[in-house]
Amino acid sequence: MLTIVADDAGRHDFLYASCTDEMYRLQYGTTDYHPNCADSLSNALRGIGLDPGPPPTAFNIFMCADVAADGGLSFRVPATRAGNAITFRAEMDLAVAISSCPASTCNAGGGQQPLAFEILHEI
Repeated sequence: MLTIVADDAGRHDFLYASCTDEMYRLQYGTTDYHPNCADSLSNALRGIGLDPGPPPTAFNIFMCADVAADGGLSFRVPATRAGNAITFRAEMDLAVAISSCPASTCNAGGGQQPLAFEILHEI
């Protein structure tokens, strides 16, 4: 569906699922609604008339996840810097939704960070 043609980081994650309101209740004890990636992504897709169904496996760009000897997951501060990028080539028509994760433990504990994207058209 997509081919990575340039990548300033070289490290990304497919292990962590998109955060959900339920995850915030279970992991952080929240009682009120908490913004989350699953809802952000689903709402974006619904906004263009698609029914996303259950959240698929996320491609967590720039996230550094590690698997411990006991099988537990953890993540480290991303090795990226402001301005780093990843460039994809679409191999078919796609609807792509993106989210800057609102989890307080992501992005080096800084919560949501600015995110920019650009759609380039080859001629």
